Amino acid sequence: MSIFRILVALILCIALLGAAWLALVDIPVRQTEITKPLPKEAYTNAE
Repeated sequence: MSIFRILVALILCIALLGAAWLALVDIPVRQTEITKPLPKEAYTNAE
């Protein structure tokens, strides 16, 4: 049972780390990718 509990704990830790990575890294990167073209278009329009 102890080995099974260790495996379950590892799976839960990996799931939590994955969710935290998505929340902290992936979502801000997608937001910056969406907002990055806007200043470039503004610069080209200003020129």
